[in-house]
Amino acid sequence: MNPFNQLITKPEVALDLAVWLEKHGEAFYRQALAVAEDDAARTLFTWLAAEEQAHGETYKALYEKIAGEKIRQENLVGEYGHFINMLIEEVTAGLEFDAGESMEKILQKALAFEQKTLAYFLEIRKRFPGENGAMIDAICAEEEKHINILEKVLSR
Repeated sequence: MNPFNQLITKPEVALDLAVWLEKHGEAFYRQALAVAEDDAARTLFTWLAAEEQAHGETYKALYEKIAGEKIRQENLVGEYGHFINMLIEEVTAGLEFDAGESMEKILQKALAFEQKTLAYFLEIRKRFPGENGAMIDAICAEEEKHINILEKVLSR
C-alpha cells in the first residue's frame, strides 16, 4: 500500500475516500451490468451496484455526523484532492475493462477491487480506536461480504 496511507488519521478522510471508492465500484458494476450476458450476471451486478450506492450514502451520513458538515464530493481539488485521487487510483487500478472481456475476467477484476478496498481499510484500521474503529470494521465487513459472494460465483 501507499506510504501516504499513514497520513489518514482522521475518520473524515477515511470516509471521504470510502465514498469515492463506492462511486467507482458502483460505476464499474453498472458498466458490467451493461455487458452482462445472462440473468445471473445481471442480477449480481445489479445487486453489487445497489450495494455500492447504499454504502456510499451510509458513509456520507457518517461523515456528516462526525464532521458536523456536509461532505463535498463534487470535485477533488488542491493538495487534498490530489492525495485522495492518488489513493483512489491505487485501489481502482485495473478496474476498467473492454466490452469484449469475458464475464470471468470482469468478475476477477471485481474481486480484485473488493480485495484491495478491504486491504486498504484493514491497513488503516489500527489508527482508529473506539467508535471510529467500529466504523472501519463495518466497512470491512461489507467488503468481505462482496468478496465472499464473488469468490463463490468464480468457483462455479
